[in-house]
Amino acid sequence: MTEPTRPDPWVGRATPRPVDPWAQDDTSYVEPAYVQPGYVKPGAPPGYVVVGAPKRRRGMRAFLIVAGIFAACCAGGATLALLTNAALRDAATSTLGANPAQAENPVVVPTTTAAAPPPAPSQPGLNTPVRDGKFEFVVSAVNCGQEAVGFAPLNRQAKGQYCVVELSVQNIGTKDQLLVDGAQKAIGPDGTEYGPDTGAGLIANANTSVWLNVVKPGDKVTGKMVYDVPDGVTIVKLELHDSVFSNGTTVALT
Repeated sequence: MTEPTRPDPWVGRATPRPVDPWAQDDTSYVEPAYVQPGYVKPGAPPGYVVVGAPKRRRGMRAFLIVAGIFAACCAGGATLALLTNAALRDAATSTLGANPAQAENPVVVPTTTAAAPPPAPSQPGLNTPVRDGKFEFVVSAVNCGQEAVGFAPLNRQAKGQYCVVELSVQNIGTKDQLLVDGAQKAIGPDGTEYGPDTGAGLIANANTSVWLNVVKPGDKVTGKMVYDVPDGVTIVKLELHDSVFSNGTTVALT
């Protein structure tokens, strides 16, 4: 007894096999974007299906993705630059004003310098009356460089040089006032003060009685004051007082 032959399970059925979707023999076939398993090729006989198909290569897709990212970055940078320029332009416009001409040609404000202080008022000089307290003084002349005053045997030698000041003093008050030569000061160019040489002054005023005398109201006396100063020094002003306690007044000699 023979074993019955099994029927072929594929009889009457199509044998599945891979179908090349990119086959060149079918010119009417359009390549699908991606062939999935089970895809039926147009014009294939019934039951003829695609078991599997090769996937497309990913190299082109990766290239396209990278190119898209690069383009997006470039576009973003350009947009950021445009926004920055617009913001700077708006800030400049708000600072200089809405007038475009003013923005292109800003107004230059000239710088100003501080005004020089006014010159100090000049002090009274020779032959100009000045007053302190009850006395009015008028200095008429100053002579420096003298080695001695008087004549032998009644004379006096200077340690440096003598500066002889000629002046008049008038009592403009209502009471008697003592005239003292020791209250009168000579001032050098460096501010050094010099007192009068009373002994040399007595010799220079030998024929008159001026110093250490009382001057009555309305009276005027004329005399000389003698100052012993170093060689080469020239007195530049006098500080005159009606007493040793007064504020004094100044006469410029240069």
